[in-house]
Amino acid sequence: FQEDYPNIDYELLLGDYTEIESWITEGRVDCGFLKLPTLPEFEAIFLEDDQLMAVLPEHHRQIRWSLRRRYLIRPTLRVLQKS
Repeated sequence: FQEDYPNIDYELLLGDYTEIESWITEGRVDCGFLKLPTLPEFEAIFLEDDQLMAVLPEHHRQIRWSLRRRYLIRPTLRVLQKS
């Protein structure tokens, strides 16, 4: 990137949604990734809808609670296995 655009400086900042909104409002940053809805004075472009996932131990109480209430929480792929 720097070879193609040597006169452009950039800095990546990490913050929560409230901090990022403040940075945009203050002019500290030019853009940011936020949750919708955001402040009405911002021009927002929806990018993607993400599926939320959790990694829990096989016998975690939340899995049993969720299955009783017919939520779709089930082990579909074992990513981490005990050694």
